[in-house]
Amino acid sequence: MEDDSQKDDPAGKEDKPEKSKSGTSGKMALVGANLLFMVFYFVLARSAGPQGFMPLSFIIVFHFILCVSVGIVRDSKFWILGGLLVLIIGFATCVSMG
Repeated sequence: MEDDSQKDDPAGKEDKPEKSKSGTSGKMALVGANLLFMVFYFVLARSAGPQGFMPLSFIIVFHFILCVSVGIVRDSKFWILGGLLVLIIGFATCVSMG
């Protein structure tokens, strides 16, 4: 006896989009984790007062370089996207808070 799901879709094409969705959401979680680390940096910088923004800028640059380097080594666009978001959002927030 054949399974009813195989009759409707003998090639099993319905499973393929689900796999790509789960892979993409996992990669976007990486971008979200990078942004979560940035929130942690800003809380530390804010608690340190005006002196906290200079070290924060170095941490953001280091985080950006780390993300882009890992993205190049792993050939992953999501690591590079995470690094660019860290750089853009980080310095925009520093400028607006400082």
